[in-house]
Amino acid sequence: MDLGFYNVIKDPHDPDPQRRYKAMGELEGTRTVKGGCAVAFSPDGLRWRVQPGNPVVPKGPDIADAPTMLGWDPRIRKYVYYPRPGHPVAREINGIGAHRHIRTVGYSTSDDFVHWSPTKLMLAPDEEDRVDSQYMQFTAGIEGDFYVGFLMVHQTHEQTWDTFLLSSRDGFHWNWIDRRVPFLGRGEVGSYDAGYMTPSGPIVHGGQIWIYYGAFSGAHSYLSNKLGDDIMSVALATLPADRYLGLLAGPDRATLVTRPITFQGARLMVDLDASLPMQQTADGRGFDECEVRAALADQSGGPIEGFTVERSQPLRKSGVQEMTWSGARVGQLEGKPVRIRFELRNAALYSVQFV
Repeated sequence: MDLGFYNVIKDPHDPDPQRRYKAMGELEGTRTVKGGCAVAFSPDGLRWRVQPGNPVVPKGPDIADAPTMLGWDPRIRKYVYYPRPGHPVAREINGIGAHRHIRTVGYSTSDDFVHWSPTKLMLAPDEEDRVDSQYMQFTAGIEGDFYVGFLMVHQTHEQTWDTFLLSSRDGFHWNWIDRRVPFLGRGEVGSYDAGYMTPSGPIVHGGQIWIYYGAFSGAHSYLSNKLGDDIMSVALATLPADRYLGLLAGPDRATLVTRPITFQGARLMVDLDASLPMQQTADGRGFDECEVRAALADQSGGPIEGFTVERSQPLRKSGVQEMTWSGARVGQLEGKPVRIRFELRNAALYSVQFV
């Protein structure tokens, strides 16, 4: 039996200790066994019990291959996985009616990790993608109030792919962060990850985000290619916590206004990078430094007394730090919708949190 599990999670939600760890993978079909999505369970991550009757989702309209999973989603109180649907989308490729089938990403849920809902189409290439683009796989995680997703976009002409960053508020409708710049880009020719990468979902550990990924040195092809042999290795990418994306301000003052936020807490914490190259001042006598100030406004954008830009204490260093105002306390606005109006110079703003 050709059975491979490449998604493993620890599930503290499940009351059955024999199902504490869960695995999902692909069962290759034979003349007597139908292929599809297979699952297994373990009490300790070492001793595994394969689910009787695998595959739990047979190959067909609901899955073709390559399943990945989010795991337990506490917001909808269901398990979520992302199959590659077995009903490929046909896309026009030459403007005169010729079409080809393309890979897409599906979405399915389960109450027990065994019985899964019919697959819904979640992500598919569109007119903004290259004509040879295919969506190979998708992995995701939940961080704070939103979902973080890694989409592997396959360029079939080169038989390589890069990984792009997406975000979501509900786990099904996704927004691209930047369609032009990969979040995880391939290495130079000859490097261990020159061909393509298959990242897992993000793990927050010790103040960092850890992303384990399979790294492939060659193209996604059995044929000879300019990248050479396709050798696989396991690699780890890291970045500071909450630093998936930063909003960058140069020497000219930039303004950022948030949507209304109803918060709990007494302090406003921000994460900044103030180590950007400083610009020479107009008079040529010095260099502009990082400076970040803020004001708090009501839901309609009107000023709130005591929380003006002029009364905010300027921030000029990197890292997580508190934004304060002279003579006013953030906690007095707890439970009320407020907007934050940032004014920044020579800084990157990564995250904002009330604590």
